[in-house]
Amino acid sequence: ILSVFINGTQSVSLAQHHRPFSMSSKNYGSLHSCQSRLPAKQLRDIPPTYADYLEIAKLLKLQDSVFKKGLHHHEEHLFITTHQSFELWFKQILLDLKSLKNIMDDDEEPTTPEKEVVILERMDRIEKILKFSLGTFDLLETMPSLNFLEFRDYITPASGFQSAQYKELEVMLGQRRFTSGKYLSILKGCDAEGYVRVKDALDSKSFKDVLYEWMEALYDRNVDLMKEFQVKYEAVRQETLDYILSIKQDDEETRKKLLERDFDGTLKYLQGEPLSRQEKQLYESETTPQEGGRSASSNSTSTDTSTAEESSSYNRSGTHDSTEEPIAESSSREWKERCAKRRLAILFVSCYRYTPELANAAKILEGAINLEQAFLMWKYRHARMVERMIGHKTGTGGSTGVDYLDLTTKQRIFHDLWHVRSHLVTPTALPQLDTFKYWIPSKNIFSEQLSRFDE
Repeated sequence: ILSVFINGTQSVSLAQHHRPFSMSSKNYGSLHSCQSRLPAKQLRDIPPTYADYLEIAKLLKLQDSVFKKGLHHHEEHLFITTHQSFELWFKQILLDLKSLKNIMDDDEEPTTPEKEVVILERMDRIEKILKFSLGTFDLLETMPSLNFLEFRDYITPASGFQSAQYKELEVMLGQRRFTSGKYLSILKGCDAEGYVRVKDALDSKSFKDVLYEWMEALYDRNVDLMKEFQVKYEAVRQETLDYILSIKQDDEETRKKLLERDFDGTLKYLQGEPLSRQEKQLYESETTPQEGGRSASSNSTSTDTSTAEESSSYNRSGTHDSTEEPIAESSSREWKERCAKRRLAILFVSCYRYTPELANAAKILEGAINLEQAFLMWKYRHARMVERMIGHKTGTGGSTGVDYLDLTTKQRIFHDLWHVRSHLVTPTALPQLDTFKYWIPSKNIFSEQLSRFDE
């Protein structure tokens, strides 16, 4: 009889366990994209060798630069190999990221603990791939910049700026700001297949969209709990700020101004107001009606800073609207309402992360921050490598080079997850939870318990 051990001594059958063992081969197959299970002999005529399975012969010919009639320098082989390795890792990241979106955006089947495990595993892997690939820059920097200059002219105008997979990764995560119509025109001219993939990503939900919809679902299914939490939390936040400022040596007027500033920031966060210049630009691009339905920021002529709204029909209200139709006047109100709901939910999960029912939700939010931080580290490391190689020269693709790359490191994707840190209070000051209606990350499934706070 299948059993599990408790404390190393006592065992109980899985049928007697407080939770039914629900993982099935069908669940496993759908979560891991398994093909139908066939005998190995039916899948192949000849047993594969290592070289056959990995197609080594084809792989080793891909660094010969046949396109430009061979290599022009010994170091060029290293240059090609490192960039190909980046593209392979991008492919793996995109594969995992697409699977995350599909699992989390499944309205027909509620999220299960098995799904949560897969979500966390794949988020962790994406983070580790980005961190692992940082070492590739170390390898590339073993090539002196003088040696790179010897063959740089031969590869112009080819540029990392034209990497469709990198751009697809940015957009799929939720960073649309650096994907302008002008960029898409350039990409279409040099990589037609890549252009289609990036355009598809722009016209679809991003990982950020799906993650934020999870938080909105948390609020919608626990409205009374959320409103009660907000009232009590605002009181605790103000009391905590007042105490912190009271132990400082500032005069009364200064303390009052600081209290109003910090507490006002918390209120703006919970009311769905834009909290930074970057977020304000994003907010305006998504809510401000313009002639022809285009956003204000999409009129920018800068390749480096214009948004993707002019080329994307998807917006954060969760609907697909034609860019030829003006945005409704209620967009601004709807944007703030949805933003306020998810921010309160994010704050709630962040505060009660040690509550068992919310533990996985908290880990997923933290995983999103880890993922973006790893991506920022990758961007920063890339910029420093480029500066070390070519200084502030114009890029081979015509961009401003390192200045453009540095600009991309200043942007954030999960604004609400970063901002919530500014409004947390010490755990011992939080309203104590008694029993509450906990939320499983799904739009369809919740526990039967009622929610209440201890006074």
